Amino acid sequence: VVAFINEADLIYIPKQMAKECMEAIICANIFNIKEVLEEYIDNPQLLEKKAEAQFEYVNRWHNPERVAKITKKQYENR
Repeated sequence: VVAFINEADLIYIPKQMAKECMEAIICANIFNIKEVLEEYIDNPQLLEKKAEAQFEYVNRWHNPERVAKITKKQYENR
């Protein structure tokens, strides 16, 4: 995943989630996208490391069972 992440917006999510997000996402913007893509194309090991981090991030933070438990807890606490 290559995306622009506005670091100022990371205050709206848990600190650990924000940390892992920045470790997982390949961050680029309109000014550096070419250089960022070239870096990962030229370094398959770096791309592999990011791919693993992305998989772990999604499984940890976007796991449907985990999200359902959080949502259920919020409804029960009302």
